[in-house]
Amino acid sequence: ASCIPLITSGNDVVIAAETGSGKTHGYLVPLIDKLCASCDTAAAAADHGATPLPRKFSLVLCPNVMLCQQVVSMTNCLQNMDGSPLLRASAVCGNQ
Repeated sequence: ASCIPLITSGNDVVIAAETGSGKTHGYLVPLIDKLCASCDTAAAAADHGATPLPRKFSLVLCPNVMLCQQVVSMTNCLQNMDGSPLLRASAVCGNQ
């Protein structure tokens, strides 16, 4: 959680900590918050007749396939209050 202010500042961030310390949530939470906020803004503008903005996306780089799959799994498990997915995540991994 201590990395969240650094991430929300908009600068590049490298996070290193022991296994199970919450690194993945540490960078996914502000990332997802920012993506959802931009989607809400675009939806509100579209409701008022404005031209919809292109979809936003983020790129998360992982050092190995296992961590990549963990990020995708954690992201795809997050849901709105109605049970629909907040975001869609996909993995593109080398050597598969």
